[in-house]
Amino acid sequence: MLSIKGRNHDMLTAALEGTAVLLAGITSGTAFYITAVENPARNNDENPDAFKLRMWHQLFPRAAGFLKPFGMVVNAAIGGCIYQTGNKAWWIPFGLFAAMGPFTVFAITPTNDKILALKEGNAKDEKEAGKLVEDWATLHNVRTAISTFGFIGAIVAAMTEYQ
Repeated sequence: MLSIKGRNHDMLTAALEGTAVLLAGITSGTAFYITAVENPARNNDENPDAFKLRMWHQLFPRAAGFLKPFGMVVNAAIGGCIYQTGNKAWWIPFGLFAAMGPFTVFAITPTNDKILALKEGNAKDEKEAGKLVEDWATLHNVRTAISTFGFIGAIVAAMTEYQ
């Protein structure tokens, strides 16, 4: 019989923990990809500021539409692990991934909004976009670090029996 609460490590618990680790890894990997590949690629153009703004307008709405709900699903899975296992080690990745929401809203969203309001083809806006996208990349590095530590925490939590 499957346990609803407690440390009985049954199939449901193993599946839940595996799902939480997988989702944490996808989140961390996505953040790392943006930091290591996408942000540097924005600098490879004859007019990098205009290119940054054009790329931002194309990529940001798509990425935000995917990553916002995905972040909620990650924490729901980790919260399920806390409930199902009673393992206090799961609180570490839960707290780290939960912190990404307020950090994004209060630290990154104002920059997102400024960039989205800029117009392509306007030299002043394009120059401002170059600086804002660089600022955003620096802020995003914090999210990359948070999600990486959250992923590591999820791996450790899944491997421990700590109560």
